[in-house]
Amino acid sequence: MLTRPLLLALLAACGVNSSGAPAGPPHEQPEKKPPDDIEKDYIFCCQSVDTQTKSGDGCVTIGENQIDSCSTVLACADGFTKQDGTVTCT
Repeated sequence: MLTRPLLLALLAACGVNSSGAPAGPPHEQPEKKPPDDIEKDYIFCCQSVDTQTKSGDGCVTIGENQIDSCSTVLACADGFTKQDGTVTCT
């Protein structure tokens, strides 16, 4: 007698849907790219830059927020070599 109402009350308390309709697929969050996938430019403030050879003399590494304070900038997208202040993009 009380079994059915008691069972329905228990199911309702547990959050079970008694309608029998299947739940929709769970909402998937789009994947975020990890920070390692972000391309990084290597930026240098140099005394002189040769655009033909993509190299510079008297170069020091600077951050993107310091570009405006430098009169001659060399940016290397893939990589670089540095020897005695001379930087060459690779």
